[in-house]
Amino acid sequence: MKEDKLKGYETGADDYITKPFDEEELLWKIKAFLRHAPDLNAAATPQVVSIGRYRFDFSNQLLILDEHSRRITEKESEILHYLQSHRNKVIKRENY
Repeated sequence: MKEDKLKGYETGADDYITKPFDEEELLWKIKAFLRHAPDLNAAATPQVVSIGRYRFDFSNQLLILDEHSRRITEKESEILHYLQSHRNKVIKRENY
């Protein structure tokens, strides 16, 4: 029923399929979902990344320049990691 579909969307569903369903339609819906989902097989974010002349070791909270390293706070590390993973994008303060 229409009310069931609307309730599903209201509670967070991205799609809805009714029974009896067509197997081919279900497969195409799954393929479409996977196209828009994050790549589950992608390699994990590298733990040490280059940022200009610096290297940033997220797991150890270290910022490294040449032979010198400095431990940064957990919050600084989280912010730097977030900014590094969203390069070339405008980040608003309220989004973080």
